[in-house]
Formats: sequence, structure tokens, C-alpha cells
Amino acid sequence: MGDEAAYVVQHLAQQTQLLASLHWLSSLQVLASIPLSQTVPVQDVADISGVPYQQLLRLIRTTATAGFLHEPQPGLVRHTALSAQFVKKPFLTDAVAFLSDTALPAALQMVTTTRHRIQLPNNKLDMDTQSELSLSARCKRYPKLKRQVAAYHRLRQIAFDDSVSEILSRLDWTSLGDATVVQVGARSTTTARTLLAQHPGLHFIIQMAEKDGSDVSKQLDSRINIQFRARGESQRFKAAQVFILYLAGASLCSSREDVLAEIAAEMRVHFGVLRANSDAKLLLVAEVLPDPDKAESKIEAAARSHDLFLMQLANGGLLDMAQLQELLLNVDGDGGSFVVVNQVFSRQGPTVVLQVRIGDSMTL
Repeated sequence: MGDEAAYVVQHLAQQTQLLASLHWLSSLQVLASIPLSQTVPVQDVADISGVPYQQLLRLIRTTATAGFLHEPQPGLVRHTALSAQFVKKPFLTDAVAFLSDTALPAALQMVTTTRHRIQLPNNKLDMDTQSELSLSARCKRYPKLKRQVAAYHRLRQIAFDDSVSEILSRLDWTSLGDATVVQVGARSTTTARTLLAQHPGLHFIIQMAEKDGSDVSKQLDSRINIQFRARGESQRFKAAQVFILYLAGASLCSSREDVLAEIAAEMRVHFGVLRANSDAKLLLVAEVLPDPDKAESKIEAAARSHDLFLMQLANGGLLDMAQLQELLLNVDGDGGSFVVVNQVFSRQGPTVVLQVRIGDSMTL
């Protein structure tokens, strides 16, 4: 047990230095100074970047233990497949900067923040100060921070899209033939393209809430039609066979109250759609905090880490299944309410897809 505890502390030390090293290498443009497909002298990289040679060499050898950069011979360096990604995709370095400069300091301030709140409970001045210093307020003031937060969200969105695609690929689409599927609130075409590869007869209408989808500008399949629709707005397209509603996720730049209000508004809109089109199927997609020991440890650890970031930076958190069920119960209309008839959890991330209908059950 003692050895295990020592390993945990040692691992924390290694991860701390790895994060610091990645931040140093990217912020000082060292990574960009190394050709993507050539081996070059470390001294040349140090001269181009304007950094101390010995310090650079030590950091290269440290990150190389994690597969990031490689020293094929003493004093020479080349990119690995992993480190090259940070040059090809600059948003990765922005995400590292967010973790180093914003997320980690906020996490380490938990002791001070907790003591402050205990000493000054319900203090209006304190609440006003916290509001003024909120991440959302700082993002409006500092474009660089806004870009870094967006990069972190983008990383999480990629993983989320993969989880959704994995779940929906397991459902029965063959029986639907050439059905029209409306994806409400999706932020990319990833899932649509995945399902079309498996079921070419489907047609997708993707209603994005914001005009910032990372792949909107790419050449799209003729079976994919992209629209823009604000959350809570009336649903213009009501004749589809399947509606996939992406519930607003917890955000570092939005209050928990705003997120819950968006979810409730969208549920009410699509309650009306389902009532008007009783043959349609409605699937709700949400990122949820897993119940303890109910998901793979890696999935639960990632979800709980993000949940803590939400608490530390935005005084928020991920919804759990009980809270999601409560939101569903609060959506009702004349003579009916939402009933969950099927739920499927992702094998890749903290994501769930719920099939709901009004009244009696039905399966997909």
C-alpha cells in the first residue's frame, strides 16, 4: 500500500512536469521550429527559438518519455506522430495553455476559495466580485483566453461526437429505410457522416445552434442539409421520422441556470413536435456524470475531472441521470408527458441517448 501511495505522488509529479513542458514548448514556438519530417540539431532549434540549449534538451528528454518528441541521437531531435499533431492542429496548444494558465491555477485555489466562502456566506459584495471575475466575463475581456477556452471545448466536442456516433451506430436504422433525420443542436456533421456510411438511404437535416461548426465549410454529402436554429426556437421542420435532440451541455462560459433553461425550452418545443407527429421518434443526447462505479474507470475519471473544472471555473457541473430524469418529468402537456422507453450509454465516454415518447412505450 505504501508503494502504491508513493507511485501516485510520483505520477502526479510527472504529469505536472509534462504539462509544464508542453506549455513551454508550445508557448515559446519551439515545436513550430522543428521540421515535421526531419531530424535537426537541438542547438539549431534553440537558436531559432531563442531559448537556452540545456533547458531545451532537458525538456525534450522529459517529454520523450511520454512519446512526445524523440532524440534519435544525442543532441538531435525530431517530431513523433504525437508531437506533430500539436503543430498541425494549433488548437491543441491553445487547450494546453488553457489548462496551464487557467484551469490548473483555479483548481489549486480550491482551498482558498472554500475558506473564503465559509467565512463570507451569502456575502453580496463577494458574489458580485466573483461574477465580475467569472470565466465568462474574462473571456469577453481577453480574446486570447476566449480562444483557449474554445480550444478546450473543441477537444471535448470531438470526444463527445465520437461517443454519440458510437451509440447511434448500435441502434436499428435499417428498418427506417430512407428516413429523414433531424439533428437538433449538433455542432458537427460527424455523426451524420458516420451513419450515412452505414445506412446510405438516410437523409439528414442538421440544425446547428451556432454558426461555428468546425466542418460546416467542408464539401458535404448531398444527403446532408445544414440549417441554423437558435435553441428554444419553434421547430420549422416537423415531418421527419427521427429527431435527435442534443441537450445543451454544461459550459465553462454559461451559468448552470442558463443551461437548464435551454434544455427545458428545447424539451417543450419537441414535446409539441412529438404530439403533432406521433409516428416520429425522439432521441435525446446528453453528456452525464456517471453514477459511481457504473462506468469504466477511465470514462468516469474524465467526466469527474471536467465536472470539477466546471465547479472551479463556472460554479457549475455535469448533470447526472437523476437530474436529467427530473427535467424530463417537468415537461408535460395536456393529457401526456415524456416517457423514457430506452436508454443506451456510450462505451467511449460519459454520454447517454434516451428514446422518449408521449405516453405508452415504443422502441427504436
